Amino acid sequence: MRKNLLSRLGVGLVMLGGVAQFASADPVLMGSATWIDGGVKHEYSLYSYSGMSWDAANTWTMSNLPDYYLASITSAAEESFVNTNVFGGQNGEYWLGGYQNPISTPVATANWVWVSGDAWSYSDWAGGEPNDYYGPGSEQYLGGNWGGLKQWNDEGALGNVSGFVVEKTVSVPEPSTVSLLALGLGCMAGFVGVRRKK
Repeated sequence: MRKNLLSRLGVGLVMLGGVAQFASADPVLMGSATWIDGGVKHEYSLYSYSGMSWDAANTWTMSNLPDYYLASITSAAEESFVNTNVFGGQNGEYWLGGYQNPISTPVATANWVWVSGDAWSYSDWAGGEPNDYYGPGSEQYLGGNWGGLKQWNDEGALGNVSGFVVEKTVSVPEPSTVSLLALGLGCMAGFVGVRRKK
């Protein structure tokens, strides 16, 4: 009965060292930030959920935030923004949207891709990374905000991961396009107004 009630409340009961502790059923939103790069608006959100696998974070994002995906960092400018405005002073490593395809890739540096489909044209690996630390094919998912350097790490061990970052991109009309549209609508309204007077 108690377990059923806790499940309905969205709370799980976890045993740690013989002591019962409550664990949230869903990741916790830690903060959001928006960056506009040219004609694209990038909306990022940082979620906390210690020990969540990359696959679970990706599945949760697709199920709960259908317009978002695990974040793709495709330039130094974007990474600088994310490090400053999304991670800020956060400690811990967070999943990003990079992974090796196919997952069974035995070479640590090969076949990295973004879930968003963006080209893998930029990386900021920490020194010695990626390295498949536990053996070939052992770390095939991308962690960001790694160590004090806020760089990237290939990851497989769930205990090291504090949560994940999601991203949504939206095209932003150029100011001249918006002005022309407003001008056109204004002219049409004036034309309709003149026609009504007759």
